[in-house]
Parts: sequence; structure tokens; C-alpha cells
Amino acid sequence: MYLEIDENVQNKINNLKGNKDGKIIFDTDDGAGPFSIEGTCSLGTHFRLLIVDPGFESDIYNGIMDSNIGHLPFKDYSRTYLSDKMKLSLENGKAVLKSDYENIDLSFEIKDFRNK
Repeated sequence: MYLEIDENVQNKINNLKGNKDGKIIFDTDDGAGPFSIEGTCSLGTHFRLLIVDPGFESDIYNGIMDSNIGHLPFKDYSRTYLSDKMKLSLENGKAVLKSDYENIDLSFEIKDFRNK
């Protein structure tokens, strides 16, 4: 599984990170794990890139996704909703996740969850 993150999204990540260290994880916002407040009963799926503290570890992020910015931990069970090759880009100021065949998430989020 590979995620290409375009330059505009990389700039957005770098602006959020600033000069503080952080680890980037690919999160399925499904109510499971420390960063999901609540799950949803809808048939849709929602994904996010999260900047977390550098030492963050959790058994729920038990998969590794390759990307052009490095390896990204993710919830391996969410593989069902993803594609082998994906692209994350900005369109009209919003982050969107797509594959060659479909729109996966048109309201993708990038959030900073580091202790401040």
C-alpha cells in the first residue's frame, strides 16, 4: 500500500509541525484508539493524518503504509476501505484522498495532537 502526498499537503503538514518533533500516523476516525472521540454509524469512512508526540506507540496502529514522506502507522483493519495506490492532495483548499478509481475521502483532515 502506497500513499503519495503532494507538495501542498506536505507544506500544510510542515506548517502544523513547525520546529517541534512529531510522528505522523494515518488514522481512521472510527471511534477506536486514543484520537477518535466517537465513531459514526454512517456507511462513510473518514481518514486523517495526525501529528502525534514522537514517542507515541499504540497496538491499534498495527499496519505500516509506505508514502513519499516515510512509513505511516495505520489501523491495519482499515485496509478494506483503502487502495493499494492512493494520492493525498489539496483541491480548492481541502485535503482529498483518492485512488486511481475512486474518491476515498473528500474531507480528509490533518490535525496536530501533540502535547503542547
